[in-house]
Amino acid sequence: MREIKFRAWNEDYKEMMGNVSKIEWNLNGKIKAPSTLILLQFTGLKDKTGKEIYEGDIVETFNTKKRKLTAGIWKIIWTEHLGCFDGEKISDREEDSGEEFQCVGNLVSDICKVIGNIYENPELLGKGK
Repeated sequence: MREIKFRAWNEDYKEMMGNVSKIEWNLNGKIKAPSTLILLQFTGLKDKTGKEIYEGDIVETFNTKKRKLTAGIWKIIWTEHLGCFDGEKISDREEDSGEEFQCVGNLVSDICKVIGNIYENPELLGKGK
């Protein structure tokens, strides 16, 4: 079973908050907090260095002999219609070819590395396409 946990981006202070262990909601369904928080869910997976992969992370994938996957840079997103975390391609390498992953669960830890996230490293979103 996958561990359910969150971290949060504090939009007002422009900083990432670690594991969010308690969330209070107001009557309007909004988070009770003095600042604007954006919740990011843990995917249940870790990259090749052991770093946890969260929604909003930017990962780099590497092609290996045992698994033919397109090497490139991906943004981790939740896709409602698939009901899973997915990778939205930001860029790829011309020398590599292979299958794109449809659900993050298809990733294996030895072929990806977290290189940032969309909030602290927005410049990574401009690579490639």
